[in-house]
This record gives sequence, C-alpha cells and structure tokens, in this order.
Amino acid sequence: MAEYVHEAARASRHAAFPRWLLLLLIGGVVGYALPLVIPSDSAFQQALADGPALLLGCLWILPLLIIVHEGGHLVAAWLVEFSFHYCIVGPLKIIRTRQGVRVRLSKEHLLSGAVLCYPLDDRRLRLRLAIVSAAGPLANFALAAVAWRLWSFYSVVCCTDFTRPPWTVDSLAVLALLSLETGVANLIPFPTQRGASDGLHIFRVLSGGRAGEREVLAHQMARYILGGARPREWPGALVLRQVALAETPQQVHGASIVAYSWALDTGDSAGAGMFLDRALATIPTPSKPHPALALEAAYFAARYRSNLPLARAWLAYGKGTQFEPVMRPRAEMAMLLVEGRCEEALMRATQGLAACELLAPKTMSGLQTEAEDLRAMAAEAHARSAWASAQQAII
Repeated sequence: MAEYVHEAARASRHAAFPRWLLLLLIGGVVGYALPLVIPSDSAFQQALADGPALLLGCLWILPLLIIVHEGGHLVAAWLVEFSFHYCIVGPLKIIRTRQGVRVRLSKEHLLSGAVLCYPLDDRRLRLRLAIVSAAGPLANFALAAVAWRLWSFYSVVCCTDFTRPPWTVDSLAVLALLSLETGVANLIPFPTQRGASDGLHIFRVLSGGRAGEREVLAHQMARYILGGARPREWPGALVLRQVALAETPQQVHGASIVAYSWALDTGDSAGAGMFLDRALATIPTPSKPHPALALEAAYFAARYRSNLPLARAWLAYGKGTQFEPVMRPRAEMAMLLVEGRCEEALMRATQGLAACELLAPKTMSGLQTEAEDLRAMAAEAHARSAWASAQQAII
C-alpha cells in the first residue's frame, strides 16, 4: 500500500495540456520564424533542410535530450542535499530500494523522463525546490549552446566551396534547436497529465499560496513515506494540513489515502474509515480503482465493518499490483475470520507472511504494517480455534 500511497499523494492528475503538443506548437512557431531571422542561404538553414539522411541521423537526439534534462535535475538535487529515489529515462527506471539501487523496465515515460528526489530537511525548502526544478531546462540550454558552438566549428572545418557538411555535423544544428525548444517548453508554466511542468513547479513554490504550500507539503511527506517511516511516525500536523489544502477531487483523493494510512496505523479506525470513504468517492472516473487501493478497501470492509458483500466487490478489482501476493491474502483472511473459517484464515496468513519476506526488500517501507496485520489476525484465528476446541472438549 505504501507505494500507492506516495503515487496518490503526489499525483494531481487532471485534464491537462499534453507536453508533446506544446513542443509541437513551439516547433511550428520556431520553424515559421527561422526564415524571417536567418537567411535561407545560410549554412544553418541548409542543415535543417538536409532531408531523410539528416532525420535518420538525429534519432540519437531524443534520448540525449532526456538524459541531459533529467541529469540536470539529479545534479541539482545532489547539490541541495536531496535524497535520490528514482530516475526514469524512456523505458529504463533506476530506483532505490531496501536492497540498493536497481534498474528496471518502465512504461511510465516511454518518450520522456522523470526524476524523484526528496529533501532530508526543511532548510530554505522553497528555494531548493525551485533550483531542482530549474536545473533541467538550464541543462537543456547549456546543451543547446554547446551543440551550436560545435556545429559552427565543424561546419566550417568540414565544408569547402563545393561540399556540404556531413549529416553527422548537421545533426548538431538540429540538436541545438531541439534542446533550446525543450528548455523553453519546460519553463512555460502549464499543467501536465502527470502533474506540472518545471516552470509551473517553480512558479508555485516561489509565489506561495495554497498551491505552493501543497507542493512543499508533498515533498515533506515524501521524506517520510519514501524514507521508510511507518505511517504512525508521519507528522499528524502535515497529514491533516494536506487534507485541509486539497481542493480538486484528485487532490482530495491523494490526501485522503495518506490520511487513511496514518489514521489506521495510529489506531484510529473510525478516522481511517472516514478518509478511506473519501478516497474511494474521489476515484477518477471512468477509471477503475488502483488494485492496491481495491485490496485495501476489501480488507477494511471485512476487518473493521464486517461487510462481506462490499469486501468481495472490492476484492474483484484487486488484480494487477505487484503486492497482490501480500494484500490479497490479508483481505481474504479478514473475510474468512468474519465467516469463522479460522483454519483457512491461518493458511492465508502463512501465504501472506511468506510473500512479505519475499517482497519487503523491493520496497522502502518493508511492508511492516501488512505483516503486523497478518500476524494479529493469525493470533486471533489461533485464539478462536483454541476456544472452539475447548468448547468441543467440554461438550
């Protein structure tokens, strides 16, 4: 559940302007404006008009743009003392787990990238967040300047009165143009399908207001959630402030998920139920619930409300999460205890605890709360079985 908690907490997903469309529009404007600024017989204009050979030669540019952009964020995060969690470049995801740094395949950003780092303290946090966000576009501007300088030099070296530079040199001109365009596009403040552009992050954290406070709170909470702290150890003031600042259904959903985990682990089942209901009511439509959230809802409905029909309904949506081997036995065990089937419940406990040991190293939380829930229900199942055996002996 912890992995989904963080995903829900930082997501502000809504209908947004796609970044690729913005890049396309900026590219169109730049393409229209270039002939007005640069003479058509210049070497740069000739380089951009080179045709299919140049297009094929530029296939290396997109990965380089992504690597440089995300690398800028990573270097800035290291300089301002943020902790690394993951970096995505196309289909590759480098992530920190309890076992160390691992490389995985990812479908999250096939044609783009992402970096997630979180602060280790609150010193001048707004400024540090702005620096990390600005570093990606600034890295693109630096790459554009270097590529332009290299193209200017090699186009003269490789060119004579009767020959054109090879496409390998001309591709540097394209790299300079696209890198400049990428930096400008990322600095424009606009929402994206996965949150916000770098420019919007910078504007929010520096301008203050509720949006800026939400940004800061999300990073403060990431320190605890991704740092491996149990929900009961999360600062209650931050959790409840995040709930109070939530405005859109997506923000309410994320804040309620965090508050549910915190309330349940502190023993406040009534408060946890209220936050869970709020989270379930704000699931983005027409989307299905996240499998981890569905399994959590099934567990809570059975364990704390003894509502088996509702638990079974949520259980049907619980397929597809990597933590299903832990969360499904936990939910089914709670349902079996309601039905009084203690022996079968103990079998689910064995399955779930074995899966916890296997999957815990792949998470930052170590699945501590899930393992404790399984052990608590197993103890209850043993006690019920012992009581039933004693009753049988008396009879």
